[in-house]
Amino acid sequence: MQIVLESPYDEYIAKLIENGNFQNAEQVVQFALNEKFQFAQWDHQTISLIEEGLKDVEEGRVIEITEDYIRDVMDGARKKYLDNDPIPSHIKP
Repeated sequence: MQIVLESPYDEYIAKLIENGNFQNAEQVVQFALNEKFQFAQWDHQTISLIEEGLKDVEEGRVIEITEDYIRDVMDGARKKYLDNDPIPSHIKP
């Protein structure tokens, strides 16, 4: 497949290759498409999570964040840290 790109895209691709970020234009295009695909997936997930959160609010599944609540959460986290409890897998980066 051949793709013809005009300025400023062709110049930008040439600069990325010249700077050593990519070996050729095909790698640049593949990277850009992968980023777009990942963003679309992330965007879909984000929308789903927002909708889920709004449903929780509508159905009253909310927590009031007070100073006491924050203190309790921090105390619990501190205790887990000092007890050397493992970090739950859903929290790990």
